[in-house]
Amino acid sequence: MTKQRAGDQLERDFDQAKRSGRWLSDDEMQVLADQEQALLVEQQRVLANRRKMIVLTGVCIVLPPLWPLALLLTLVLLYPTTMKRVGVVSGVVFVVLTLVSSLGLLALMIWLFGVLF
Repeated sequence: MTKQRAGDQLERDFDQAKRSGRWLSDDEMQVLADQEQALLVEQQRVLANRRKMIVLTGVCIVLPPLWPLALLLTLVLLYPTTMKRVGVVSGVVFVVLTLVSSLGLLALMIWLFGVLF
C-alpha cells in the first residue's frame, strides 16, 4: 500500500517536473502543496455555501413570511466580507445615533426643567 502511494507520488512529481521543465525544490513543492490545499478548502467552502443556499431556497418557498430574513441571509452568503463591513458600519452608525439622541433628549429635559421650575 505504501509502495503504491510512494509510486503515485513519484509519478506526480515527475509529471510536475515535465510541466515545469525541471525538478522542483522542496520549498517549491511545499508552496505548490499549500496552494493545492488552499484551493481544496475554497472548493469545500463554495460547496458548503451552495448547500446552504439550496436549503435557504427551500425555506423561502415553504415560508413566505421569512423572505426578508432569507434575503439578508442570501446577501451574507453571497457577499460575506462586504456584509461584514456593512454590519460594522451600520453598528457604529447605530451607536453614534443612539448616543446623540440620548444626549439630545437629556439636553431637552434639562431645558424643560429649567423652563418649568
